[in-house]
Amino acid sequence: MNTRLDVGSGPHRSSLITLQASATGGEVAEIPDSLVRQAASCMMACTGSADPHLPVGTRYTYHFSTNTSTGLQGDSVEGSGLGLQGLAIVDVLGPCQMALWLQDFQVTSILGSKVAVLKDSENLSAALGRHPLRFILQAGCVAHLCPRRAEPRWALNVKRAVLSLLQGRPDARGPQTLEEVDVLGRCPTTYQPHGAGLRKTKDLARCSLRRVRSSLRSQALPWEEAGLASHLTCFQSFQAGMLSVASCTELDTVRPLSEKASGVQMQTLSSLTLLREMSLDPAVTVLPISDPDDGDVTPSSLLYEWEETQSQATVVTVAASLRKLCLAQTTSFEAAELFLTLVSELQGLSPDELMALWRQSSFKCRDNWQPLVDALPSCGTEPCVGLMKDLIVSGEVEADEMEAWLWSLALVPQPTDAMVHTLLPLLQTSGTSPSAFLGISALAHNLCASLDGPCGHLPGVGSLVRILGEALGANCTFQEPSDAEQLQLVLKAIGNAGLAVTALTPTLSTCASQRSCPLEVRLGAIQAFRRVPCSADRSALSRLYQNPEEDAEIRINAYLALMRCPGEEVFAQVRRTQAAERSTQVGSFVWSHLMQLLETSDPLKQALQEALPEDILSREFQPEAWKHSSYSDVTFRSVSGSLGANLEGTLLFSPASFLPRSAMTNLTIHALGHAFNLLEVPMSQARRLAQECSTIQKLRAHSGSEVTYELELDHELHCTQTPALSHKVQLRHEEGLGSLHSQLEASYGMRWNESSNKRKLRISQTFQNDSGPALSNYFMEFVLQVPERQVDYRMQLYHSSLRQPHVESSTHLKVQYNGQLPFVAGLQWKDTSRATLWKWEVSQSVQVAAQRYKDHSLSGSLSVHTSSRELVLLEANSSQDTQRRSRGWDMSVLLHQAVLSAPLAIQLQLSSKVAPARVWLFYKVLVDQNTAQLLLKASMEKRGGQVLTLQCQVQHTVACWTAVPRLLTLKGMLKQKETLRE
Repeated sequence: MNTRLDVGSGPHRSSLITLQASATGGEVAEIPDSLVRQAASCMMACTGSADPHLPVGTRYTYHFSTNTSTGLQGDSVEGSGLGLQGLAIVDVLGPCQMALWLQDFQVTSILGSKVAVLKDSENLSAALGRHPLRFILQAGCVAHLCPRRAEPRWALNVKRAVLSLLQGRPDARGPQTLEEVDVLGRCPTTYQPHGAGLRKTKDLARCSLRRVRSSLRSQALPWEEAGLASHLTCFQSFQAGMLSVASCTELDTVRPLSEKASGVQMQTLSSLTLLREMSLDPAVTVLPISDPDDGDVTPSSLLYEWEETQSQATVVTVAASLRKLCLAQTTSFEAAELFLTLVSELQGLSPDELMALWRQSSFKCRDNWQPLVDALPSCGTEPCVGLMKDLIVSGEVEADEMEAWLWSLALVPQPTDAMVHTLLPLLQTSGTSPSAFLGISALAHNLCASLDGPCGHLPGVGSLVRILGEALGANCTFQEPSDAEQLQLVLKAIGNAGLAVTALTPTLSTCASQRSCPLEVRLGAIQAFRRVPCSADRSALSRLYQNPEEDAEIRINAYLALMRCPGEEVFAQVRRTQAAERSTQVGSFVWSHLMQLLETSDPLKQALQEALPEDILSREFQPEAWKHSSYSDVTFRSVSGSLGANLEGTLLFSPASFLPRSAMTNLTIHALGHAFNLLEVPMSQARRLAQECSTIQKLRAHSGSEVTYELELDHELHCTQTPALSHKVQLRHEEGLGSLHSQLEASYGMRWNESSNKRKLRISQTFQNDSGPALSNYFMEFVLQVPERQVDYRMQLYHSSLRQPHVESSTHLKVQYNGQLPFVAGLQWKDTSRATLWKWEVSQSVQVAAQRYKDHSLSGSLSVHTSSRELVLLEANSSQDTQRRSRGWDMSVLLHQAVLSAPLAIQLQLSSKVAPARVWLFYKVLVDQNTAQLLLKASMEKRGGQVLTLQCQVQHTVACWTAVPRLLTLKGMLKQKETLRE
């Protein structure tokens, strides 16, 4: 049996704990020989003792404790939380080789001042103590770990949290700030002397390699208050070079969007206290000189590792989920929940199970929707990626679906090298889709960005770099004109891959400097530097920017690539070049770019803004907006400061043309302390094709008599090089006697000109007026249809008013969505007054379908009438019915004129019924001149169970309201099965 503990993303946090059973236990008596003889290749030998104060064969026993509580910020009420306590034993195996044992651990729940030990703590302790963790400790820093492969990741994360507390700087004599790697990530850490010990602080917003799960990449905004503010403060003291006491407080606060609201705060208190120090037999603690090949040990670090809870679904259960999803409304909450369940179940299937599921359940629903096709890109596991590759290679998916799958590779939350390696065959087949190059390269970049160190040694990434390098050639030369487009695609893929293709930067420099290459290829080589690390050689870009004989667009792009890695040398080059600039296009662009940087309020550019020298603008240019190249930067911020946006734009002109050579727009959203780059749209002028897009417009207007008019407008745009922009729009408008009809239909996508194309948008509105001298009659309808998204929305409004022989009005509203009627309402007004009788009647009905199986209706009527003998002020009737659960109520109220002076007659009735419990209530009040009566009757019945009946009657004299009731009647009966009680 297994034990499972997830400790969250913090080093000492146990915010989510799931316990199952375990099997083994036992105490740690001595360091076993098997531990000493394991994988010396991982437990590297030290050149001399890194810590002479730690004698070999010494055992340090600590008490470890961590408690996490959650509550509202500033709330005095104690919140709830979890705790984890136990013994942590550290054995010194060699000069820097250590081993960690955990035993006697237990989990506690905290609710206010109540603390309770959770069951299965004994099993948890046994699982944590099953495998010792060997690690390297040098100068107080945990260099790396040597865990067994069989060690569960959740247990290893607990041990990482303990070692993160153990880690420190015992030799620190003054304040120092350095980068430290622990379970929180790689964080700037400050150590300061504090009494006899040290004070360690971390701002977790500045940490890198944080294991945050998200498909949407973001960047922390510097000097901005993040939506999640996290800080860690520790106090450490050392004794003879070894930690004696460590006490840490981690505070995580979720900032509210509103200034008046309270934030949510989570506090984690952790401690590690030395209990005793003892010496063991040194004969069993010396590492062997030989390096045994132990494949059961794998090197690791203190960084937290995510562990997924694999679904236990089978092919049969997933197929059942697909059928349920087909039956649900596409846009309902039920469908969204079922889709998330389907994605979770897919993540637990093996490659063979996924293929079997595809063969069995790759059907289309009645609305032509394939749930499995949409769910596979969201799965994000290696088997799912492998299945998508196999289906693309075999041609079992349509072109649109294949493109969507390839674009989704950039959003895989946890990319692996195996995924990259699996997808490489897509780049080596004839007719490779451009999306394959872009999607796979983006996947490789995200993989490298998530790693601590270079990634070129990974097999999949290395093979991708080799494929791209071979396609690039030595200097970007090609034989056929058609090869130029393929070469530009490869350069875009290299720009996407970024960190993964650092080894190709010399070739990129050669391609950018090769004047024999087409301008588009040289520009692609320069732009491919956009994600390359700043450590790469950029001297070729400097030469291109400073060369006045180069094309203006080449120089401007080289300048932008240099400014991605600014420094004193780059600033000096810009200053010298700008002072002697002869090109108006280059000078205008650089001047506008530097001016915008000096004035921008974008938080991401604040560091560059402060680094710019004051004399960098030694020469002023006055660019004309529609003649000279320019750069613009606009930043928006909300009043509260929690939301913002930055919009960048570049416009590049050429001296040889009045039309812009290229343009780019970049939109970044700022939210909760992070920047999300949502949109980047580059546009460039076609240089080889005389006409890339063709457009056709048709307009026909016809007027018949004075009351008829027809208008037809057709528009088509067809782009041969960018078919995604192709579309067709048709507008029809008709006006007649008392009628108006308009319809707009747009068709777009790869099959924009086909009648069977599903990528359409259809909007229509109709107005009809059939009014006459005594009758007003209006009808309005609005229709919205999007076949690709299975959206069919209709709203109809009907109004009729009759003025002879009496006044009568009727209004109905009906909303129809995908064949269902989620909302229907009606209102009727009638005035049938005569000389001696005034009478008005109003009735209302409403039907609402809140969910698929719960249809609600509400109807009511109001009648007011009078005669010469008596006046009825109010006579109302209302009812509600819930069809599925058989609940209903109705009420009627009658009030007479005499009530205004003395109680003549008041009647109030209220009844209710509830099923399947079958409860029926009747409540009635009667008041006349002499008496007041209250009647109450209740009845409850259960099938095969009990029957309860209660009757009550109260009566008293109205003349004296303070008198006690003259009559009181109470009746009751209780029946249960065969027993009758009364």
